[in-house]
Amino acid sequence: MKRVLSILAVIILLSAVSGTSAQASLGQPDFPYCADLSGAVRPGGLAGVTLAGDVLEQCTPGFDDLRLFDSHSREIPFVVLENSRPAEPQEEYALEMTDYHETAGKAVIIAQLPETHRSVSVIEINTPDRDFKKGILLESGRDGRTWRVVSRDVLYDFSSRVNLRKTRIEFPKTADRYFRLTVSDDGGKAQPDRNMRLSYQGLDFSVEGMTEKKLSIKGVHGLTAPQRERIPVYDSRTFRDLKTETDKDGNTVIVLDASLPVERIAFDIADAYYSRSVTISTSDTGKNERVLFRGAIHKFVLDGQKEEQTALDVRSRKSRTYRIVIENRKNPPLAIRGITLSWVEQNLYFITEQPGEVYTICFGNESLSRPEYDIARFISNRTLTEHQLLQLRRGDIRVNSAYVPVTPKAARDRIEKTVLIVVVLLVVALLAIWIFRLMKKLDHEKGP
Repeated sequence: MKRVLSILAVIILLSAVSGTSAQASLGQPDFPYCADLSGAVRPGGLAGVTLAGDVLEQCTPGFDDLRLFDSHSREIPFVVLENSRPAEPQEEYALEMTDYHETAGKAVIIAQLPETHRSVSVIEINTPDRDFKKGILLESGRDGRTWRVVSRDVLYDFSSRVNLRKTRIEFPKTADRYFRLTVSDDGGKAQPDRNMRLSYQGLDFSVEGMTEKKLSIKGVHGLTAPQRERIPVYDSRTFRDLKTETDKDGNTVIVLDASLPVERIAFDIADAYYSRSVTISTSDTGKNERVLFRGAIHKFVLDGQKEEQTALDVRSRKSRTYRIVIENRKNPPLAIRGITLSWVEQNLYFITEQPGEVYTICFGNESLSRPEYDIARFISNRTLTEHQLLQLRRGDIRVNSAYVPVTPKAARDRIEKTVLIVVVLLVVALLAIWIFRLMKKLDHEKGP
């Protein structure tokens, strides 16, 4: 019995050690891919390097298999962070009014932003007038000749009766420089409405019989959207040589063998106008696809007006394939020239030790688990700006011919689980035998 228990203890010890032995004493030969880092470093400095798409393709989604070594093959702690820049403050620009004319009872104003400007999402009308209600048609353009509608709104002031005033027009952010404002008394209606009816918590603030008058505009200002969070920096890859197929329903099917994460998928399509539903699915094995996103893309160009939505905001960790299905609904297939995948850029940061030291990143060993380095407690996107960063360059990825593949992590987990089940069954069996012998011995001692 003692011999059996000793063997059992050895089995349990070996099964426990097997889970950690794969990560002990790692070196470059334990990885199929490596790349050297170059650049001036100083002792105790914070260094960083961008992990481009070719590295992401060979790494696991959470960088479990990524390690950093110095020239003495010592493992160096690091942290991987999404690249982002601090939020930009809201800016305001005074628009230069370049033209004004009246037509059919409407006032038309053309104004332009300065040559250097950020994209704006608000137009503010500066007027000293009180007690008015005006309809506003706001259009924008890049050349001051062709226009597209960005907003239909109403500006009003009822300050002589109630503290209620609106002189701001909000719209989706645009980089257009030129704006055309059409001011009317009817707000786009057939008959002017000189009555304003407003109720709040049972109180009636209705205003009737307002006087029609021209609006005195002292200035027009454009404002950028307020940024409350850090702004991600994106990396991307464009796929041009696409292999498209048509399924039994006449839909266009494209499979991208990308092995990349994705935040946005953008389509480069030659057709002048279209409106199609799109379904995007992902898979790591080519089977058991998971629907990631359903949306629509469209494009319409007529008489100089252009409406376009050719990019889809999709968030996904790295997947081996992306299957894109475009529903044609008996329309001719689209002429797709390319598809661009964008993702948030990933940067690796670590603390350097010796001047002139050469560091190497290695990756691709899927049997490893993600390390938990202490540096992650101190270096974050919030604290990066407090340090002088040493930006390093990454060399070409080289294939390590000395690498010998080990059991993949998923397979190893299954083996360890099987070993654990066997050990548990042995323990239960031995306990049952021991209890049976103990009960038999007690019965023998009691006698008849």
